[in-house]
Amino acid sequence: MMIRSDAHHVILRDLKESDIIDYIRWMTKPMSWMDFDAPWEDAVMSKELVTTRYHQMIERQEKQSETDRRSRFEIDTKEGVHIGWVTTYQMMLEDPSMAIDNHALAIGIDLPEEAFWGQGYGTSALSMMMTYLRSHDLDHLYLQTWSGNHRMIKVAMRLGFVLCRRVQNERMVSGSPYGGLTFVKSLKTFEQTSFAKE
Repeated sequence: MMIRSDAHHVILRDLKESDIIDYIRWMTKPMSWMDFDAPWEDAVMSKELVTTRYHQMIERQEKQSETDRRSRFEIDTKEGVHIGWVTTYQMMLEDPSMAIDNHALAIGIDLPEEAFWGQGYGTSALSMMMTYLRSHDLDHLYLQTWSGNHRMIKVAMRLGFVLCRRVQNERMVSGSPYGGLTFVKSLKTFEQTSFAKE
């Protein structure tokens, strides 16, 4: 599946075999993107593990029909440069008082290609993914980050996410404590843009 939108300058598409070489480059050595996506975890993997993991993802993807809701897409520029991915995952909410439901869907994004940071590619990809999820009747969406990830916080607020949970000193990064942040967005009020599936 591929999703295009005249309103945005990225393309969302399914994972393909040729992407694995990008993931090997992105994930087998320390890179700047790892400083922002859960830097308290060890993101570096072996070439063998990356290759196996993404082959398995392709196999699972091939079993999906075109109408099945995707949990992730690869992000390309309109010129065809593969720059990252946008994904969703089920999030358990620890505080029942803030829950819209007990098993909430959260969205995340990574752009390992640093040359494309700060140019709106991430915002466009998230916006397109939100529109896609809304087309599958999803009513709300969460986004999790940490207080040191200022770019992600700005993007979340730009897209209309509202902070619904803050846990002080939840994460330690380079010896300093940071808060854990959870945002929520109602997709019922999300200003959707039209897109074309291929």
